[in-house]
Amino acid sequence: YGFTLPQGGVLTPFAEVGMAGADSRRLRLGTRYAAAVTGLDMAVELAGERRESGDTAAEHALQLDVDLRF
Repeated sequence: YGFTLPQGGVLTPFAEVGMAGADSRRLRLGTRYAAAVTGLDMAVELAGERRESGDTAAEHALQLDVDLRF
C-alpha cells in the first residue's frame, strides 16, 4: 500500500502501537519513501516514537533510516 508519486517512488505512511502489561505503551508514527533509480534501490524512513512505562516520564525519539542497494 502507499501513494505513487508523480516523480517516481512510493510514499507509505504507517503507525505502530504496542502494549506490554498494564502500564507499558509504545506509539510509533512515520512514513517511508521507496524508489528505484538507474539500478539503485533507495528507501528512506522517518518516524517519531513515544514510549511510556509505569510512573517514569515518557520517552520520545525521532529516527531516520536510509537504505541504498546497488
